[in-house]
Amino acid sequence: MRTGTLALLALMLVSTRGRADTLSGTKATEMYDRGHTIEVRLDRGHAKLVVTRVFENRFGKHDQAMLHMTNLPEGAVATGLRSLGGDASKPIWFVAELLDAEVAAKKYRELTGIGGYYPKDPALLSWRSQGHLALQVFPVAPKSQKTVEITLDMPTRWEKGQHVIELPRMGTDALAPTITFRPANAGDTLSVDGKAVAAGDTRRLFGQLTAAIAPTDPPKLGGRYASVGFAKGRALVHAAIEIAPKLSQAPKGAYVVVVLDGSRSLGDAERAAELAATRAYLAHLPDAKVQILVFDRKVRALETSFVSVATALSDLKTITPHNGSDLDVALAEAGKRILTAPAGAPRRIVAITDLATRSTLLPKSIKGLDATKAVVHLATIHGGAPAVSRDDYDPWAAVARATGGVLWRASAGTDPKQNQLAYEEWARPLRIDRLSVSGVGLTGVEIPDTLAEGEGFEETRLNAFPTPSIEVKGELWSTPISTVLATSAGEEKLWSGLVMGSSLLHELKDPEIATLAFKGGAVSPMTSYLAIEPGVRPSTEGLEWGAGGLGMSGIGSGGGGFGTGIGLGGVGPDRMKVLREKLAAVAKTCGVKEVRVRLETTWTEIVAVDVNNACVTEGVYDLELPAVFNQAWASWDVTI
Repeated sequence: MRTGTLALLALMLVSTRGRADTLSGTKATEMYDRGHTIEVRLDRGHAKLVVTRVFENRFGKHDQAMLHMTNLPEGAVATGLRSLGGDASKPIWFVAELLDAEVAAKKYRELTGIGGYYPKDPALLSWRSQGHLALQVFPVAPKSQKTVEITLDMPTRWEKGQHVIELPRMGTDALAPTITFRPANAGDTLSVDGKAVAAGDTRRLFGQLTAAIAPTDPPKLGGRYASVGFAKGRALVHAAIEIAPKLSQAPKGAYVVVVLDGSRSLGDAERAAELAATRAYLAHLPDAKVQILVFDRKVRALETSFVSVATALSDLKTITPHNGSDLDVALAEAGKRILTAPAGAPRRIVAITDLATRSTLLPKSIKGLDATKAVVHLATIHGGAPAVSRDDYDPWAAVARATGGVLWRASAGTDPKQNQLAYEEWARPLRIDRLSVSGVGLTGVEIPDTLAEGEGFEETRLNAFPTPSIEVKGELWSTPISTVLATSAGEEKLWSGLVMGSSLLHELKDPEIATLAFKGGAVSPMTSYLAIEPGVRPSTEGLEWGAGGLGMSGIGSGGGGFGTGIGLGGVGPDRMKVLREKLAAVAKTCGVKEVRVRLETTWTEIVAVDVNNACVTEGVYDLELPAVFNQAWASWDVTI
């Protein structure tokens, strides 16, 4: 196939892929499919299929077997051909050579033409389109069989922590192939259609099936990389990023302090959700030792020492809301308590809060948590379908990140099982976040920000020049993780061939296709395999090329201070009237005739009080504000 023909490939693919193979003879209709076996060797990143075909000629003369292979696996390319020759007492495999497609076609025609010699075996494997190969074998002796072996390489995809391939029916309508599966690495676990099988599992391929291997020792962050320079200013790049099927284990024997927000700014649904989230989280740490703290402007401990999860959960009942959100005091108390955990024991602090605090409480005010050697998670909470998601951009995220933890936005519902599924991620990292790639190999490629356990990302592209490696970086919670993926001779050869089965083929010029095909040892629009038994010459049983259209048409063609007023939402006269009435009552109770009170509210909660009178301070903090106070944050300056 030469310049201009690649535009037809998509049409040709539609017209052939998915059909059964067709087998025929050239001289007669007496060519039959008598054997079809496939040995699949599943490796990490690709699979090799060794396909053995046996043809039987029932015609009384030597004939050519012509096989159109039109239902190949997606992305499969031919990388080898052998023909079995010799005699019954001493069979010999003749290994094919990869040649220029036109050269191979010309030689085949010459060697199978009519002449004065005894017939011997040439075999030609050529390109028709992606997913369509043509095999010609001559001669197949009368009343006898001929065996040919074709090697196919195909890419795997990384899915649920496994290297997966899908195989179509393959073969002719008359004969379903017998297929055998083996892992390339003995320690890897082999499965077929989701069920684990032993190496050497054999079955008939009557319909599509899925095969996979689960590597026994996958890195947390791994993959493969190939970069092949094949012409001036041209390079082929393939990168695969793979996340292990299990990134971590929940800690054993952990010591945990759970900090719960008991302030008024949380509604009933949020308070119920934080209790549900706590139960769901601790379900993943069954052997942990736990203390639970509830805070508003004070911190109340439900236990005096670390207790079992069951005991802690039995202490966890309803929370009576109060004013105040002194998260700083709560975290300091949690840090003090976690320091009493045994040396070497895993330490965790989980604080569930709406982060609605006084304006002077800033994330930078929180000090010393890193010295506790505890991973600290902060989380906001809502009622609803159970879910957790990280937020790395809120200023409060820095508090958690300094310890290796995360700021979470979470919700929890009423179904304990569903909650438990969602909250496993607080117990252990389930994904690698903040993914990035450095190195020009994938410059300009948009990769996912997050890949969960067992997920992967793959890209095959053309670059201006080859690059030896790329570095992939990410975070487990907030702990950095990285790997360098470097090109290798094996990956370069593999992908030089596999590009013939990819969409990039249509972006290559003929000479570029040839260069990559020869490097990858693959049949392509520019290359074919020709197997020749030594001594093959035109024979007395040769084919009459050009006479009556014998042979195959196109042979060999490859085809965020106090202040005054409010912070948000505008001052409503009703709110100020309510405050004056309530503060006047507090002042009267305290025997104060005149007082100036400055305060802050978050919704109906009073989070800060500034007044030079202890009685008034306590009285204001005991107030309950009505629902008209519906601003996320506001400041007030009231004189009575």
